[in-house]
Amino acid sequence: MTLHIGVIGASSEGGWARYAHMPALAAVPGIEVAAVMTSNRESAARSAAAFGVPHGVASLDGLLALDLDLVAVSVKAPEHAGAALAVLDAGKHLFVEWPMGANLGQAQAIERRARERGKRGFIGLQARMAPEVRHAASLIADGYLGRLTSISIDAAFPFWREPVSAGYSAQVENGAHLLAIPGGHGLDLMRLLAGDVRSLNARVRRTRDSVMATDAGRAVPMTAPEQFSVIGALENDALLSAHYDGTSLTPGSFRMALAGEDGELLLEADGMPEIAPFRLSGTRQAGGSLDAIACPAPDIGSDAPRAGPAYNTYFMWRQIARDLADGTESAPSLATGLETRKLLDAIATSAASNGKTIDV
Repeated sequence: MTLHIGVIGASSEGGWARYAHMPALAAVPGIEVAAVMTSNRESAARSAAAFGVPHGVASLDGLLALDLDLVAVSVKAPEHAGAALAVLDAGKHLFVEWPMGANLGQAQAIERRARERGKRGFIGLQARMAPEVRHAASLIADGYLGRLTSISIDAAFPFWREPVSAGYSAQVENGAHLLAIPGGHGLDLMRLLAGDVRSLNARVRRTRDSVMATDAGRAVPMTAPEQFSVIGALENDALLSAHYDGTSLTPGSFRMALAGEDGELLLEADGMPEIAPFRLSGTRQAGGSLDAIACPAPDIGSDAPRAGPAYNTYFMWRQIARDLADGTESAPSLATGLETRKLLDAIATSAASNGKTIDV
């Protein structure tokens, strides 16, 4: 069975869909990208030709009128909800990019509509599908850590230094800020590997009311956080600490350390965890050093991407295709995304209340 997909936001001139989704989709057996949608007819025609896709359309109605099994929404966060709800109302399965709308209310509306329409919904939390993450999850399930005692995250990225490349990412209401995107991807991995949070306290830091934006060529209002920190307790009684800096001088780093009574694991990446390759290390020796852990070679097609934004995205799309063919539920789902969204909302609520304890 061939899965016919339409991709909203797949421009050959740039953007996440071009560099992540289109190469990944082209490499997954059983998937055919049947249509792409961009903002105007000329761009749509050029993009369809560049990607070798039958249809290039410039309207959502035009896309949804086509015989498609699933539509992928890969546009800016404030535009997620409107497109996603229309896809579901048209009777198509849905993939929507993280962060699944600009706020929790929009994420809830998307997840609820998918259930009401009886359609499968998937979310772009592709870091879950990285081979090193899957191997870490397998080790934990097999008892490598023993009883989990703590998890800590230290992450730093330069994207909210001045100037920001995209002005809309400087306004918290647009949902494309440090907590929503890098924070969401990293804390979703925490949920996968360590479990859900029971309660937390959080703080955010912002020192500027405006920032120069490269795309706008002028200063724009700055309401998004520059940093945030969280401490908390998980449902399994392990302790959580996380610090994110969005104004780093370095190109970016991500570090997640998991400690248990019998072992320790460390996941590291030189960049955003949904994109950059991971390194996995660990020890089960008291007083020992963390040694590199070799991961099993992934089962990957000869045409599949080997690095970059399309790498983890390939594993995600391959699992989406399998889930739809077999009725399984292994790819990141809207329900998974909604739970991570609720965690982010709890962090924002605590920070707005001067670090008040919030039960998640």
